[in-house]
Amino acid sequence: MDNSTIFVVIFYFICVYIFLHTYYYLVEIDNCPCFEKDGKYAVNIDFMKFFQVLEIFILTVFLSLFLFIKTKINSKDIIPDKFKENVPKIVLLVPVFVMLVISGFMTYNVMNVYFNIKEDCKCTDSWYRYFLYYEGIVSLISVFRVVVSFILLTILFIVATLSIKTVKSIKK
Repeated sequence: MDNSTIFVVIFYFICVYIFLHTYYYLVEIDNCPCFEKDGKYAVNIDFMKFFQVLEIFILTVFLSLFLFIKTKINSKDIIPDKFKENVPKIVLLVPVFVMLVISGFMTYNVMNVYFNIKEDCKCTDSWYRYFLYYEGIVSLISVFRVVVSFILLTILFIVATLSIKTVKSIKK
C-alpha cells in the first residue's frame, strides 16, 4: 500500500470511531427531557441516529470503491481505456449525492437540537453535542454548495448554448 491509501484508511477509522461514539451519545440522549417542547419531543433523534449509521455506510462504500479502483481498475484492463477515467468518477459520485439529499434534513434536525436544548441540561453535556453542531453546519454548507454549483452550471450551459447558436447564425 502506498502512503495515500494508508492515510485514507486511517482517516476512515478515525471518522468511524467518531460517528460511532456520536451514535452512542444520541442513544443516551434519546429520552432526555431537555428536548420536550409543549409536551412533544422537538428533535428527531431517530433520524439523527440513522444519519450516523448512514455516514458510516457511505464512508465504507467510499473506502471500498477507493481501494477497488486503486488496486483492480488501475492495475488491470477490466474497463476499456476510454471509460477508465469517467467510470470511477461517476461511481464515486453516487454516495455523495445520496448524502447530499439527506444532509438537508440533518441540518434541520441539528438546528432543532441547537434551538431546543437547554444549556444547563445534564443529559446533553458532552463534546459530541458540538460535533453534532459541526455536522449540521457541514451538511448545510454541502447542500448550499451543490445548489449553487447546479445553478451556476445551468447558467453556464444556457449561455454556452446561446453563444454557439449566435456564432452559427453569424457564420451563415
